[in-house]
Amino acid sequence: MALYKTRAIVLKSINLSESDRLVTFLTENSGKIKCVAKGARKVKNQFWGSLEPMSQVNLIYFGKENQNLYRLNQADIIDSSQLSAKILKKFIKEYIFWS
Repeated sequence: MALYKTRAIVLKSINLSESDRLVTFLTENSGKIKCVAKGARKVKNQFWGSLEPMSQVNLIYFGKENQNLYRLNQADIIDSSQLSAKILKKFIKEYIFWS
């Protein structure tokens, strides 16, 4: 399995099971991806606060190349405030260009 590291914006985060979350990211390198964050709903978890929608994060995730669902290993907050329109437009333009 390959390990990937990139910057991303959290688009959506939904409950997957009793302790996990399914998170959709818009990444700089891979476009739109989905990751399972194991244990993200537990009281003491490593992802606390970093999986809120519109947060900018540095991601480390792994899985087979070109699969639909990855496993989230680490998400460090860059900026948790609401994204400015300028930054969001830049991400969208890059995503459309490379798609």
